[in-house]
Amino acid sequence: MAEEISLVERIKMIENLYIITPEIKQALETIRICRDSGYKPYEPYCMTIEGPFGSGKTELATRVVQGILNDYAETQSAIKAVLLTTPVNPTEKKLSQEFFFGLKIPFRGRTDAHIMAETIKRNIDYFRPELIFIDEIQHFFDGQTSRLIISACDHLKQIIKQSSAPIILMGLDGKVAEFLELNPQLGSLFINTHHMKNFNWDEKKPESIRYLQEFLFHVEDGFHLKYPSNLAETSMAQKLFLASKGVKRVLMRLLIRAAKQAIQSGEEKINLSILSQVWLQIGRGPGSSKRNPFSFG
Repeated sequence: MAEEISLVERIKMIENLYIITPEIKQALETIRICRDSGYKPYEPYCMTIEGPFGSGKTELATRVVQGILNDYAETQSAIKAVLLTTPVNPTEKKLSQEFFFGLKIPFRGRTDAHIMAETIKRNIDYFRPELIFIDEIQHFFDGQTSRLIISACDHLKQIIKQSSAPIILMGLDGKVAEFLELNPQLGSLFINTHHMKNFNWDEKKPESIRYLQEFLFHVEDGFHLKYPSNLAETSMAQKLFLASKGVKRVLMRLLIRAAKQAIQSGEEKINLSILSQVWLQIGRGPGSSKRNPFSFG
């Protein structure tokens, strides 16, 4: 396959690689149930997605939204899926602004919470988006007073209950559940929770190591390099774990950059030399290994 497509196409394929793990399959099925429940006589089966930093929550939502939008590409006016981000220190006004932006509604400095909620409801009724993701729910706890948090929480409940739109809340582990506890009536709308996770390396739990190795096997297979890189080999897998601290986003950033360099250099495989160079270029972020894990042992 590597000889049948152009360099530009190969690079694009590598940059767009997305591995459907069993965890992602389960998440997609739960999202499907949520999506199918919208705009029925009963309240929608809203859901939450929680996970640590870099575990793939936002990327999953982005790909689901883009897939739905692609299905309606010929209908340019359709807003059939929306990915919103909870603003820092959210208030009723800030939260409404995010909905207005996602639904392409002119904001015009509106301030009345009830009027803003009614406007959002009318536009949701008109466009009937099949999914609305709201990411970074932990921002509700950015130093806000309890009164402001509860007020914004009530505002969101009003929008959801009035519109019957299928909503997915996303955020860091524990924070989405903590948010929903502030309003039991809002919390009752969220039927399912899916937990994303990063990788772990625990020799007392060999399944954790196998999970990473299986992922690396599929990544290497998806890169379609001409020669084996043996990413799933135990020694290499451990080095990759050390370099990324098991964070999926960091791991994929390293591997994608390394695969592109392997093609551009003519090596056509990811080796320790390439990984060492890439780690020096982009791998030394907060929390990463202080030593280059590809330059020793």
